[in-house]
Amino acid sequence: MDEWCTKQHGSSGLTKSCLVSPYTREYVAKAVLAYVKRWVPSSRNAVLAGNSVHADRSFLVKEMPELINWLHYRIVDVSSIKELARRWYKNPSQQTPRLYESDHRALSDIRGSIKELKWYRENLFIVTSVEFYSGM
Repeated sequence: MDEWCTKQHGSSGLTKSCLVSPYTREYVAKAVLAYVKRWVPSSRNAVLAGNSVHADRSFLVKEMPELINWLHYRIVDVSSIKELARRWYKNPSQQTPRLYESDHRALSDIRGSIKELKWYRENLFIVTSVEFYSGM
């Protein structure tokens, strides 16, 4: 891990949790893949999404290649949307509010990213006269 990861994951307790966990990398990789397959049974359809997910994807390429092979090649990076909103919209009402505090732990970051993406959908990606496919 680089210096940022070592400091961040050390202070959050993630490093210690991993070291003392009874679960092996192999077990976790199989469990995560089984979970994804339960919800997205067709290969190459599950989309990796969240904030700065390129970093997560790099980890998964190395540690969970079976999962990477199940995912679609496209990703939804919420932090890219945040960056575009910050640069394109100067109106304070269109600026992303701070919706959550990230502790850089998976579950809370996932929930925070979902909350943030929902905010963009409701406040920036507003349907006017065009009908969109709503099969999500």
